[in-house]
This record gives sequence, C-alpha cells and structure tokens, in this order.
Amino acid sequence: MWAPIASLLWAGAVTVLPMGTTCPSADAIAAELERLGAVAALAALGSPEVTVEDTKMHVVLRGPDGSKLGAREIAAPEACNERATVAAVFIAAWVGEWTTAPLGEKQNSKFEAPNPSAAPVSSGVLRPGPRALDSTSPVNLPSREQVALAKAEDAKPVEAKPTPPSTKAAAPETTAVVPAAEKLKPEARGEVAGLGFGTYDGDAGTFGAGILLGHRPAGALALAALFEGTGERERTLSPGLAAYRTFRLGVGAGMLRRWERVFGDVGIFPELTLLTLSGKQLQTGHNATAWGAAADLRARLGFTWGRFAPFLLAGTSYALRGERLTLDDRAQSITLSRWNVSAGAGLAFLFGEK
Repeated sequence: MWAPIASLLWAGAVTVLPMGTTCPSADAIAAELERLGAVAALAALGSPEVTVEDTKMHVVLRGPDGSKLGAREIAAPEACNERATVAAVFIAAWVGEWTTAPLGEKQNSKFEAPNPSAAPVSSGVLRPGPRALDSTSPVNLPSREQVALAKAEDAKPVEAKPTPPSTKAAAPETTAVVPAAEKLKPEARGEVAGLGFGTYDGDAGTFGAGILLGHRPAGALALAALFEGTGERERTLSPGLAAYRTFRLGVGAGMLRRWERVFGDVGIFPELTLLTLSGKQLQTGHNATAWGAAADLRARLGFTWGRFAPFLLAGTSYALRGERLTLDDRAQSITLSRWNVSAGAGLAFLFGEK
C-alpha cells in the first residue's frame, strides 16, 4: 500500500513542463522512481524537471534551494510509458552517482556525469554511459526491446529458495569427556641406574657403588630394588685393626614428582645387610660375617635427557641391630655405629612406554 502513496507524494517533486506535450506524466515518472528505489536518494539531493520537445526529452535537476545542479538531453521514445521508464532510469542513475560522495563536494566542483557502476538501479535495466554534462551531448539509452525485457525481468516473482538446514544446528556439539582417572594416569616406565657414593657411619668413611632397578606402574608411586656395597673401613682394635665391609640388598617404594624435565623422588628401603670382617696386624688372622637388617631412606634430584637421567642422591640408614667386634684372646671390643649417611651421583637409563 506504500507504493501508491509514495508515488503520489513524489509526483509533486517531479515537475513536467509542457513544451509541446505532457507525456510522460509526473505520476508515471514518480511511480517508476519508486519502483527503482531512487526516492530516498532523490529526496536528499533535490527534484528533477522533465520536458519533452519533438523527439527530445530534457532533464534538469535542481537542488533544495532551487538552484540548477545540471541538465541533460536524451532521445524521447514514442510511447508515454517508455518515456517515463527511460526518464526514471536516467534520473536514478544520475542521483546514484551524486549520492556516492558528499553533496558539498559535488556542488562546489564542476559537475560531471554519473558513473553507471555506482547507480542503484534494478538488475534488469541498462545504465547510461558516463558523458560530460552539457545540454547537447547525446546519451546512449536502452532500446525498446531492452526496456521491455527489463520490465519483464522485474515483473517476474522472486522464488523463495528454501534455506538448507544448518548442519551446526542439526548436530549439537559434543565434547569428549575423559575420566579423571584416565587424565591423571601417567605412562608406565622403568629404569636401571648405576650410582656411586661416599658413605660414613660415624666411625669411618669410605666409598661405595650400587645398582638400582625401578618401575613406576601408575601415578607417582615407584617400586625399586637396590643393591650396593661399600669399600673397606677400619677400626682400631688393639693391638691390631678390624677391617669390615657392608653389602645391602633392599626392596622398597617411593614417590616421584616431575617438573618438565626435572624430577625428584623419595623412597624407603627395608634392607638385608651383610657385614664381612677381617683382622689386620694380628698374629692370627680371622674372618667373620654377620647378617643384619636396616632401614634406608633415599632422595634423588635429577633431570631427563632423552632416555638418560643423571641425578644426585643423598640418604641415611639405621641398623636394627648393633654389631660388636671382640678379639678372641682378649676382652677388648668395639661397637659399630648403627647410623650411616651417604651422598653421591648416578645415571639412569629409562625404558618402557613413553
């Protein structure tokens, strides 16, 4: 219902001066401008004047204050409806060019012909080519067949194409939920390590070496087996010396913690110990062995480098039973310390799943 009302309103804005004929009418031109969608652009710019004389049709565009913005002359078709269509197409293309830039810039500069590529006209209508603006330059206008074809194209109903259903809307997003136990489950890994250390039991010090076999089945828990032996230590037992060595075999568990490539672990090992004893500087040498038990606490700090992991270690152990050394022919005796501390370094080779 708005198209007839807009045509009536803009019929007053379009002026047709009688110069030999009143065809086309202002109402017909206004209706064509409304169909082309050029009413808003024309209202912002001014109002056109259309006159027809013989076979010529003159179009003058005036600003809001009545000043003349420009004038063009085109060939007038014979039929009135074709004249209204040609005039409306020409005005729409003209106005479309002017509205692509600020009006003040166009009004203060020399007026130029519109650029047809910027004209907001219907897709089925040919646009006039750009020309210098004067009252005598010819204009290339569409033929009758082209105008009729444009009207037929615009009159065709637009078929509404069904919108395909959105695949995103049809298929809701799914997020894979991993159980917490699976996220925290670490990779199983084993290691075999060689280590060297210095040890001191409160009476004497020496060096030792050992082998560590470890396996981490799950979480931070690690299982390990440790075997190590110390060098010979001596205690004075007048008139000679008592030389002894200690061998340890332990199986225990520990807790492992990682920070990127750095790792640290603490473990406790119940151990079976073997003490070997021999006398020195005595007239009659005598060797003896003694089995015992101890608890060993170890800590390591290292970093991984591919399949290898160098580390530092420190530990302390406590014997569950103290050992007393006594000469066979004398009442002299000494008691070995139950405490033992050690510190050293080692290198582990890692294997198993990564």
